[in-house]
Amino acid sequence: MSRKFLKFRLAGEWYLINVGNVLEIFNYRDPTPVPGAADEILGILNIRGKILPILSGPRLFHLSGSTKPTDEKIIILETDTTDFGVVADDVSEILELEDEAIEYTTESTKSQNITGTVNHENQTMILVDFSSINKLFSK
Repeated sequence: MSRKFLKFRLAGEWYLINVGNVLEIFNYRDPTPVPGAADEILGILNIRGKILPILSGPRLFHLSGSTKPTDEKIIILETDTTDFGVVADDVSEILELEDEAIEYTTESTKSQNITGTVNHENQTMILVDFSSINKLFSK
């Protein structure tokens, strides 16, 4: 069985997320800061009348990323519990991959959002799942 994934870049590494979780992608704009929010939360944006938290992709994965976004994109995602945005350095393409191409992670990783890796056309990409991200908003 094949599935579709959005390919995006954070701090020079390529990541994949299930296309079914992506609502939209747009150019970066400054979110309104939220005092006392978790370090990963850059702030909030009003997207078509809905207030959404905007997260720093590099901070989520403990990467050294840009502190002053310029050409970045914001990927608006939905999970079963919440919608939110993630800032990415770049968004590349949608890939259709067979399940056999995914090597699922069985050991603990730095971030619980990493679920596996994919080697595609001599490039290794990290598969992420943000379904458990709601715990970040309850801090």
